Amino acid sequence: MTEQLVDYLEKLVTETILEHRKRKDVLRRASWALHIGSLLVGACATVLLGIKTGNNGYMVWSRNIALILGGAGTVMTALLSFWNLDTYWLQRKVILNQLISLNRQFQYLRVAQSSISEAQLRVIFDEYERITGRHTEYWETALSQIQGGPAVTTILPRSDI
Repeated sequence: MTEQLVDYLEKLVTETILEHRKRKDVLRRASWALHIGSLLVGACATVLLGIKTGNNGYMVWSRNIALILGGAGTVMTALLSFWNLDTYWLQRKVILNQLISLNRQFQYLRVAQSSISEAQLRVIFDEYERITGRHTEYWETALSQIQGGPAVTTILPRSDI
């Protein structure tokens, strides 16, 4: 029975690490794309507005393009703020690092001891639940901020093994 729990816990932690790593990487790329994109769009708009020529047609054309670029930059910045991508990305990164640390502790325990007790497995599982629960807490806090009330956390009763 204990060996099945060890295998289950190892698979659970490993799969969760892979999932969080994948999602963290997607969030990081999206955050950087929006940051760099808004910076480049703003720089291009500034350059277009700064070029002075005697050609009136170019001046109208460049102002219109700069206006469109400014609008695009505003949308990118608004998305960053509205979605709060940086905070969400960093939250995922913290959770991932904690899961990696838990996995290292678990692997060390497996190597250091000939057998792991169910109590030790329970401690590792409880820590896993605490770490992954932070993701739910993040969304509950975000929801409560939107609704203007306190965060609601549902705790299921736990049966001790």
